[in-house]
Amino acid sequence: MRKTGIFVGLLAVLAFVGIATAQDVRVLTVGNLCIGLDKQIANWGAGSAGESGWFYAEPFQPWIPPGQNTDIGYHGVDRDQVAHGRDMGGRDLRGYQSYWAGAKNWTAPPAGQWNQGAEAVLTPGKTYDIILTDNGPITLNSLIDQPYWTPPHYYRRVDEPTVVVDGTQQVPLAFNPDNTYEVKPDLKSDGYLGAMVSHPLGLTFHSQMWAFTNTEYSHFVLGLLTIKNTGDCAASQEGIEKPGQTLQDLWIGLPWLMMPEEHWVAYAGQYYDGEQDHLLDYDPTTRTMWFWDGDAGDVPGDDQFDPRGGPNGLADIPTGEYCSPTIAGFRILAVKTPDHPDDDPNQPATFRYMRYEDQYSPIQDATKMVDAYNYLSGNDGKPAIQEGFSADPYQEVLGHAKWAPILGLGPFNLNFGDSIQVVYAFAVGSVSEARAIELGYKVKQGEMSAADAKKEIYETGKQRLWAEFDKAAEVWQSYPNFNVPFPPDPPNIEMKSGPEKAFITWTPVDGAVKYRVYRAAGGVDNHRVYQMVKETTETSYTDENLTPNFSYYYYVTAVDANGVESSRYFNKTNKAVVPFRAGLATLDSVRVVPNPFNAKGNTYKEDAPHNSTGFNFDGGPREQNTIAFVNLPEYCTIRIYNSVGDLIKTLHHTSGSAEERWYPSITDDNQYPASGVYFYTIEVTGGPLKGQVGTGKFVIIR
Repeated sequence: MRKTGIFVGLLAVLAFVGIATAQDVRVLTVGNLCIGLDKQIANWGAGSAGESGWFYAEPFQPWIPPGQNTDIGYHGVDRDQVAHGRDMGGRDLRGYQSYWAGAKNWTAPPAGQWNQGAEAVLTPGKTYDIILTDNGPITLNSLIDQPYWTPPHYYRRVDEPTVVVDGTQQVPLAFNPDNTYEVKPDLKSDGYLGAMVSHPLGLTFHSQMWAFTNTEYSHFVLGLLTIKNTGDCAASQEGIEKPGQTLQDLWIGLPWLMMPEEHWVAYAGQYYDGEQDHLLDYDPTTRTMWFWDGDAGDVPGDDQFDPRGGPNGLADIPTGEYCSPTIAGFRILAVKTPDHPDDDPNQPATFRYMRYEDQYSPIQDATKMVDAYNYLSGNDGKPAIQEGFSADPYQEVLGHAKWAPILGLGPFNLNFGDSIQVVYAFAVGSVSEARAIELGYKVKQGEMSAADAKKEIYETGKQRLWAEFDKAAEVWQSYPNFNVPFPPDPPNIEMKSGPEKAFITWTPVDGAVKYRVYRAAGGVDNHRVYQMVKETTETSYTDENLTPNFSYYYYVTAVDANGVESSRYFNKTNKAVVPFRAGLATLDSVRVVPNPFNAKGNTYKEDAPHNSTGFNFDGGPREQNTIAFVNLPEYCTIRIYNSVGDLIKTLHHTSGSAEERWYPSITDDNQYPASGVYFYTIEVTGGPLKGQVGTGKFVIIR
């Protein structure tokens, strides 16, 4: 049959982290899709092997040392308030999900019956003693593997809520307007992604993934990879190229990686730790492969789990916060084969790894195929299950240690129409960010040894990772229903700036018994610390006693009778509510700034060189041509006259604040006012001063 569409790689999805940071995962992907689930913003991206995505793992957590009153957390932002990270901030967690497939005594289709990518690196019509191809992370997979549908199947249980800030509708952080999804209210998970591609050996890979927003089930993703012998060697070609084939001595390779990589912990423009220094291991009893940050040999001292400020205290940073404490990994829950329809406990049969720069991928010639096949199948004279680093998880990594692991499934004689299914989960475990801050601080203050701090980070993270895998296995037992309790839907929310206040209202949610309002003050996009400021049964909240002209950010969650809370990200945005100073009950304090206004007076910047510092508003030409009236009553009409008494501009002040800007300072006839003295009147139109009129003057210099 005919299948069309541009290339997308085999489905891969981003991982979670168990600390309050965002992560960057380099993946082979199937569509520029974004799914936001509780404790994560996951970019299920598309394109070549060089694509990357990121996600938000958990809310940032403040930590204040005893006897102090200031949060000393790093939160992905350096001393100069520069964010180091992707759109969701935080620390890198690089990785990919890819696959290999190899067999013996296999004859390729004739010329013209393959796709161009396969024929570019393989020989049509040739019988291979051993053939093995990969799809990444660096290869011609964009031509070799082809999709059966484009875009992939992307479903969400809950649609995007409406979020309005000061009259303007916003896109919540959990949603990307460039990504198309289908809402399926009867979906058994909160998010689903599925894709299917053909492989040159006549295999069809069908990948499906499920994720949940319930906070008890949000640190893992469930996956099902079905590998079927369809004989379809090219999705873009008519018909089946290898009908009735049996794949002999078939091996499936799963090169999966989740690599903690914190190589930009910055302070004052300097970097203080190593990169690509992760460690890894595989436990065949639980079929778990896991990864953790190591001590880089190219960095003086001990930089394991990346203490902020460097192992030798190279910068005067008040905290040694451990910035990369995540323990991440994959667990195989079942491998279902024709001979073992429930599970083959001996699969995976191999675990191998080598330095990333030495790996076999891309596999494009016959000699390399044989070496890669023997490596994958354990026929290279080395142990089938390679020993990792967990016997001494704190050892120093020599050189530039970026490892490329692979799990091998096989060998199989897979008949035409038969399938292999791999059920798996990937997850993370970690100490909380607050604990990572506290441990680093205690080490730096000499209150704890680095060895004890590292032991707690590793053992706690691994314990929590194992617990997440156990939970994932329990959830899989109820497939396809999963039986995970859904949280309430996120409410639609509207936020308005007020006089030293913020007004937040939201829609009632079915099944919710209360609501929680969270607020962050200032900060950098996606790197803010939110804290709950109100729990209520009402559908509105007024946040009072706020600082005028300061940025505040809010989101609202719904909570059901069992305490299950809706996603933290479904109505969170980076659009600030900015309270203003309340209008005054007097006309005596009204001022115009700047006065005089000098069109060539430069903008005011606190850190600018003296000769470039002025007093105009910062920004472009329009912003710099701004004149502000301050200390106004709540409601008034401002009329501006030139020196001969002509009315040139009328401003209606209706916000209730103490400020109104003439922006840009253009007359009602759309002209810039010339140099000279200008007069104004202020007629109060509401409140206790209604009817009173004040006057004043200012100077414009052009």
